[in-house]
Amino acid sequence: MINDRTYQITLLNSIEFVLLIVPTIIVISILATISLHSIHSERLKNIISSIFYFPCITSPVVYTLFYKQLAYSDGLLSNTLVNLGIVDSGFNLLQDELLSKIYLSIICIWAWSGFYIIILYSAVEGIDHKIYLSAQLDGANTICIYRRIIIPLVRPVLLLIITLCTCSTFQLYVEIALITKGGPGESTYTLSLYLYRKVFTYLADYGYSSAIGISIMLLNALFSLLIIKIRKK
Repeated sequence: MINDRTYQITLLNSIEFVLLIVPTIIVISILATISLHSIHSERLKNIISSIFYFPCITSPVVYTLFYKQLAYSDGLLSNTLVNLGIVDSGFNLLQDELLSKIYLSIICIWAWSGFYIIILYSAVEGIDHKIYLSAQLDGANTICIYRRIIIPLVRPVLLLIITLCTCSTFQLYVEIALITKGGPGESTYTLSLYLYRKVFTYLADYGYSSAIGISIMLLNALFSLLIIKIRKK
């Protein structure tokens, strides 16, 4: 497996997706949580929280096929780019290796962020408000409160989010299988898609596909152990 060129490519692609998706989701989760926390109206908070979470309850097949249609050469997104003069007529975003990878990452970020926002927001809301009042009485501004109080207190939750998001990204399958099928070329070919094809598309190589599955599990386990070590420090 280690000497398999296709496995090496899928492993590298999976790592690239992790680097594109996870940091972006973390930043969005922090910014969205800060925005929600600064709103005083509970009703408005609930409405905005529901909007953030809505993509999480949408079927992956539904939103994946929707975004796939947008990216076609006659789709809304491609036509908009053509009308703005950014690309030439007949442009298909999914035929570009770099853009297709970025596009898939954006779809995953849109679909997954709400779940992590709700987790982080719940952690921030669980902090005793007396701590904020004490800090304000001592002259701390909003930036200082978030930097010195809120972020350190929710650090375990942030590490949990990073772990969950990384594990989900290493198992990325539905969006890839339905939109690009690993293309163009092998630019979006991930470990999970390679495992699936080894079992159901090519000759049913259950032993090799099991080895790929174990490698995904070990990658997630190693990263989780790293997070645990960081948390202890």
